[in-house]
Amino acid sequence: FNGRQLIFFPQFGSAHLRLEINGEKILLQVSTYQMMILILFNKKQSWTFEEIHHETDIDEDDMKKALFPLYYQKNILLKDSNKKNIESTDRFSVNESFSSNHRFVKIHSLKVKFANKIQCKDIQKKINDHHEWQIRAAIVRIMKSFQIMTHQQLITRITEEFESRFIPSLIIIKREIEQLIETDYIERSQDDLQKYIYKT
Repeated sequence: FNGRQLIFFPQFGSAHLRLEINGEKILLQVSTYQMMILILFNKKQSWTFEEIHHETDIDEDDMKKALFPLYYQKNILLKDSNKKNIESTDRFSVNESFSSNHRFVKIHSLKVKFANKIQCKDIQKKINDHHEWQIRAAIVRIMKSFQIMTHQQLITRITEEFESRFIPSLIIIKREIEQLIETDYIERSQDDLQKYIYKT
């Protein structure tokens, strides 16, 4: 795994939990955060918002999005206040009267989905930025090794280096080459503009 970076995003995960209540066994499909919250109720009957936050260390906004469908939409949990919004002092407990006509219940909310779309864009930008940095470093390393290369040779070499990890964009490769020319790492040959020369 040399040169690779593994990033864990629990907010995008899902899990299956078996809920046993009043003699019923129901399979729940929940998010990773919802799983972390629900498992706490194996320890005791009720938890405050602050206690859940302390135990799980989930970001407060993400935790509210995870809790909302559990008590407001599916009624698996009960909240001690009648307010729709969640406050830090609210206490949650298991709804002992919960039942379902289905043996499989999927729990999600539109608010969480919308938030995830925004987060996906942020994550993709971070990934793209990381790829750009890797491509730039590879161009410098390859040019330092070969000293002189044609445009096509450099493109081929870069593509081969990263093909096992990701498919590098030709647009990004060309942009990084131009940036390295501007910063005097490499230059175009005066005899052949399709050739690059490494500048020591």
